[in-house]
Amino acid sequence: MARGNVTSTRSTINRELLTDQLFAQLTSTDDPNRKAQLTEELVGLHLGLCDALASRYLHRGADREDLVQVARVALLLAIKRFEPAEGRTFVAYAAPTISGELKRYFRDHCWMVRPPRRIQEMRARASRERADLEQRLGRKASV
Repeated sequence: MARGNVTSTRSTINRELLTDQLFAQLTSTDDPNRKAQLTEELVGLHLGLCDALASRYLHRGADREDLVQVARVALLLAIKRFEPAEGRTFVAYAAPTISGELKRYFRDHCWMVRPPRRIQEMRARASRERADLEQRLGRKASV
């Protein structure tokens, strides 16, 4: 079992190093063809992240193919917006970006009745507040 963990850790480290190298090349080139090639390599390197994040949202009213497509478009957005000089890893930046786009997709496309965005956001906030209240009280919240 330890052998699998070591292999997994090594591949993660290798992927992070390769990602850093690709972003260094991407920021240093002005050639559009080279930028496209480097972006394609970065996308290929992180498709597994997209698929894993998309699979978290299965069975919630959207097709798997749609979720994967949203996640992959979000990956492209993350690649465009990522700034390596800020000191965090790309995966630490991309994962919340992709998750946010998936949640936005659900909010905008998967409701049967389309309440206004403000109502949808209030519902999400009320749910979070209820969970916090229950945590503080140590019991279910009542009316």
